[in-house]
Amino acid sequence: MAEESRWEILCLLAEGEKCVSEIQEALGMAQSRLSFHLRVLRDAGVVSSRREGRWIYYSLAPAKLEEVSQTLTALLHHGRQAAESTRAQERGEGRPAPHTKS
Repeated sequence: MAEESRWEILCLLAEGEKCVSEIQEALGMAQSRLSFHLRVLRDAGVVSSRREGRWIYYSLAPAKLEEVSQTLTALLHHGRQAAESTRAQERGEGRPAPHTKS
């Protein structure tokens, strides 16, 4: 999901299910490029697709997005704690006790 185009697709699908032509028109993206990004997102489990006649409709896959959201929240929380610990050590607070030999 590091590719900006994939974020644009996800933001568009957050509005609701869309067929490929709707996504293509909204983003002004070549169909081959769009198909590539949709395949990557589908393979990652972030979007799901369904066929209706000759049309393919894409939508967000809520379960996978919830998993991604929880992972990002945990990473941000861990990063925040590490940054706070570093700042405290820089101020001389919370230094570990020196080791003594028994």
